[in-house]
Amino acid sequence: MTIKDLILVSDLDGTIIPNSGKISQKNLDAIKKFRELGGTFTIATGRSPIQAKAFLDEMGIDGPMIANNGAAIYDPKTDENLWVKNFDESYKDVILDVKKQFPHIGIVSISGKDKYEVISNNSIVEKYSKISEAIYQRAVNDEIPDNCCKVLFAVTESELSEVSTYLFSKNYDNVDFVLSGGNCLEMMSKGISKGYPFERLIQIYGKKLENSVAIGDYNNDVEMIEKAGIGVAVENALDNVKAVANLIVKSCEDDGIADLIEYLINNIDEI
Repeated sequence: MTIKDLILVSDLDGTIIPNSGKISQKNLDAIKKFRELGGTFTIATGRSPIQAKAFLDEMGIDGPMIANNGAAIYDPKTDENLWVKNFDESYKDVILDVKKQFPHIGIVSISGKDKYEVISNNSIVEKYSKISEAIYQRAVNDEIPDNCCKVLFAVTESELSEVSTYLFSKNYDNVDFVLSGGNCLEMMSKGISKGYPFERLIQIYGKKLENSVAIGDYNNDVEMIEKAGIGVAVENALDNVKAVANLIVKSCEDDGIADLIEYLINNIDEI
């Protein structure tokens, strides 16, 4: 096996993007070197395509990527989804239940094509709407939209434990939830995670699953790390993420991606 056989799929926030919000030059140089040697590099992120675009451009990524926490595979070249998993109609019942239990929760519907519709507003949604690249708009007549692949629940830090405990305990038939960092819970169709379309992404690139490498730091990265030929966690990852990884590299703040790429280049014949 050579570097040309490898496909490296990385999470963004907390893995490549540090607390400063700016990818280090060391990581950018390492990604460039990996690609120049023939390796394939892409990302799997909880962000929607529009929120990831600036980082894709900075890293020179123009191939398909996993977006919306696994609910879509997006192609930057065509600005189209190659695959998307929308909710069925029954997801609206879950929204109504959550609104009834937590009247002050912020709820945003996100489509695979970067349409953000505010179902329930609060101060956290207001804050996100001001700093996000996406345009937040009020849902028409406050109705719950169709053609939605992800829902964002925005809660205060003090309420996060209560809300997450309630949602995870409900065991809804049609949806799953994941903590994605900050004061956010995200909802996707049942079984959807970054790991769900991971093998499909590998096939799109014409690679083999056993030659795939996945790296992340948070709960929403666990399934793809488990599926990859080599699962990797950064040092700052949660303990449960480290537990499923084959390899732990330096933290995001200490250029973990560059550390991983150096490891792959130096050990390719032994992998």
